[in-house]
Amino acid sequence: MYTIPFLLWTSEKWQATHPRDFSQDVDRKYSLAELIHTWSDLAGLSYDGYDPTRSVVNPQFKETTRWIGNPYKKNALIDYDTLPYGDQVGNQ
Repeated sequence: MYTIPFLLWTSEKWQATHPRDFSQDVDRKYSLAELIHTWSDLAGLSYDGYDPTRSVVNPQFKETTRWIGNPYKKNALIDYDTLPYGDQVGNQ
């Protein structure tokens, strides 16, 4: 099992045209399965299927279960946060 941090870098030019404070988003529990919604949010895109509650940088973001395992095997998915160390700060 791997924990991969989500890193976001923005240029000064981007920040000047998209003023946002991401400091409140640092410890949100997030799965990269939701990345398309975050990228779309940062790019200012809106389309059928876009869900702001799945964008980690959106004020409407809602934490959901972070599943790990093989989605193609019956009963093979595990809630990441139920594992030892899964819910500790830094593993968010």
